[in-house]
Amino acid sequence: MAVAVVAVGASASRGSLAGRYFEHQRRASQLQSAIQSDSTEVRRYQGSISAVQARLTRVQHRLDVDEGLLAEVRTELTDARDRVAELRVQYARDRQLLAQQLVANYETPPPNLIDVVVASSGFQDLLERVTEVKTIESANARTIRLVSEERIAVAAETRRLAALEAQRVRSAAAVLAERNQIAQLRLSIVDRELASAKDRASKQRQLAALQKTLSHEESVLQRQATIAAVAAFRSERIPVKTTSGSYIDPLRFVDRWERTDQGVDATMPVGAPILAPTQVKILAIEPAWYAGQPLVYWELLAGPDAGMEQYVAEEITNVAPPGAILQQGQAIARYAASGTGIEYGWSTPDGVTLAVATTGYEEGEVTPAGVNMRNWLNSLGANAGPS
Repeated sequence: MAVAVVAVGASASRGSLAGRYFEHQRRASQLQSAIQSDSTEVRRYQGSISAVQARLTRVQHRLDVDEGLLAEVRTELTDARDRVAELRVQYARDRQLLAQQLVANYETPPPNLIDVVVASSGFQDLLERVTEVKTIESANARTIRLVSEERIAVAAETRRLAALEAQRVRSAAAVLAERNQIAQLRLSIVDRELASAKDRASKQRQLAALQKTLSHEESVLQRQATIAAVAAFRSERIPVKTTSGSYIDPLRFVDRWERTDQGVDATMPVGAPILAPTQVKILAIEPAWYAGQPLVYWELLAGPDAGMEQYVAEEITNVAPPGAILQQGQAIARYAASGTGIEYGWSTPDGVTLAVATTGYEEGEVTPAGVNMRNWLNSLGANAGPS
């Protein structure tokens, strides 16, 4: 009755754990789908950002060109305005000089042609004096006219440049506004991308934690299944040939116990025997089971575990032949001079280790079948230590 209650309790526990395990699997699948969706969204945002960035680069180039042209126009306009100011000063100075000359002429009239003729000492002198008077008058008039014309021309150029400056300013302002709008759009997309990436990172952390939980739950479920499978395996086989006989320690000559994996690892002095724990039948030998080393397995023919199979593998030699019936205490094999130590454990009728048959095995893993074998050896006084 107590065994039945324990079995029912264990079954209920496995059922509850399995339910949580499958629920966590469902949640993990949902998170993976959500993460994939977020990744797709982030890639889409990145594509949009690239397109907007290319557009922003083109507009920025236009803005740089427009600002360069505007700077050139402003330089020309500044030069023109400076020139207008200079001409205004020069025009005012020339007019002042002309006014001063007119006052001087009024106060001391310049010589007229008659005076020039009278005052001339000869014909040649007369020509020179007349030419000089006309040249002065002509030069004064031409200077004032040229300054006035240039001032008018420069003023016109200044007005043209001012209009061109205004046009360039409007163009640059329009491009700048477009640039700022695109930059704002890019910033908005980046913000959405960051939000999606942040959400994805949060889900990835949740998934990592959930996967860790799943790994633990899977390990527990696998161990529970193994224990149940071993129990079922033994319950199906043991009743066939069970007797009340006792066993001896098959590894009484071990000098160092090592790890638990598929079975129990150990080392022995070279030539030391691995003993039959009871009457056994050698079933088969696998000559190159691990690293070119053999495995031999046998059936227990007596005792509480009659009908079960065991094996010893790796650093062994002088192995008893298949079909041999050995009595308790006879040598199944002897420890070889070189190799990787021995491994002693439970087997199946076809020579597959019980660990592999029930739970599978990864190198270095402690299996329930291995733990059970170490406990079995300890029960025979092997002092194999804890698993």
